[in-house]
Amino acid sequence: MSAQTRSSEPVRLARADADLVRRDELLPGLATLLDPAAFLEALSRDLPDANPVAAEPLYLRYKPGTNCLVEYRVRAAGGREALLYAKTYGLDAASKLKKALRKPGVPGAFGVGRLVWEDRKTVVSFFPNDDRLEQLRGLTDEGKTRRLLGHVLPECPELREGRLAALRYKPERRYVARLTGTGGQGAALKLYTPGGYAQAERNALAFSETFKSTGPLRVARVLGRAEREGAIAFEWADGEPFEKTPTAGAAEKVGAALAELHAQGTRDLKYTTRQEEISSLNALAGAVSYTLPELLDGFYTLAARLSAQLLRERPLAVPIHGDFYDEQVLISASHVTILDLDRATLGDPATDLGNFAARLEYDALEGDLPGDLAANLEASLIAGYGGAGGDVLPEKVRLYKAVGLFRLAPEPFRSRRDGWAEKTGRILSRAAEVLEEGA
Repeated sequence: MSAQTRSSEPVRLARADADLVRRDELLPGLATLLDPAAFLEALSRDLPDANPVAAEPLYLRYKPGTNCLVEYRVRAAGGREALLYAKTYGLDAASKLKKALRKPGVPGAFGVGRLVWEDRKTVVSFFPNDDRLEQLRGLTDEGKTRRLLGHVLPECPELREGRLAALRYKPERRYVARLTGTGGQGAALKLYTPGGYAQAERNALAFSETFKSTGPLRVARVLGRAEREGAIAFEWADGEPFEKTPTAGAAEKVGAALAELHAQGTRDLKYTTRQEEISSLNALAGAVSYTLPELLDGFYTLAARLSAQLLRERPLAVPIHGDFYDEQVLISASHVTILDLDRATLGDPATDLGNFAARLEYDALEGDLPGDLAANLEASLIAGYGGAGGDVLPEKVRLYKAVGLFRLAPEPFRSRRDGWAEKTGRILSRAAEVLEEGA
């Protein structure tokens, strides 16, 4: 661990980032975190022996005036990589830095657990050190790993002795790993924060125990869970991610599987009210408008139009995924597995169709998917859904597609895309166009 004081260095920020830094004077480390070159320079001074040569921002979470978290992948000269996140604090910085100085953590890939930059009110945490996923640190110790797996999977000895391989990590939110048992059996292990575990457990049990794998749909069963460890283990699901096989046939299968999911009758999920939907749109408009004040009128105007349209729709209480898009499905020859039901709720089934279509549209706007293919996949998804008995109302799907695009507006900023400000504006414009198409 290191705690040093240094003067501020010049940074090479894009205009939108520089404007944001000027407005948010309560976060002294914001300029460094938003500039990979400046972040790398600061890291190199504290870790000369590691010789880091490249820093790639992966993910950002920002609360104006309160904190900003940026996850980085850092590569050293010899090819060694470290996953870490840096978090700069505002008015509560003193207590946060004091805590970090008391808890140096376990050594990460570069031999340190945490760095504290007092002048920037910033803490850098190297994986597996995480302030809210404290159980992660135990995965570096064989004995602690066995104990955790023993608590989660008491009736699966072959998995308890298995090996973990990281799949996804979102700092201070969630960690997902593949667990391979001694006999080749597989499971997915998810670690949650204390606050995230309760909803994840409730939803996992609702889908695992109440929902059935019928027709083309497969839902991974819960194999074990442990509240104290904040961990849930699921069956391993085989198949190819949809994003690797984006064909009309695959999209039809996904639509059919989604119809099966919506047709099942659990009531053991939280109901999302219209007011909650509307409140979330207004909150998002406020957050995006802070990063891009020039778009304030556009975001609040569209939020109001979307809200008015939602209020005209009859509320429904159907079990829905709640965050449905291409990365949440695996395709095999005989079935489709729907993943990541942590945000499942009771609501309008058009939410899932519209959100999937919005993500296709977003990928097209980003240049990651041809526009005509995105439109074809959307049509095939809806055809598969209707063909399997799902109730398709095109105007409602368009509404939720516009809502989905609106919710994706912060994504270029969060994922640190080049030209994120212009891309955010394009998403806003396209969401408004989609809503007009249904008028």
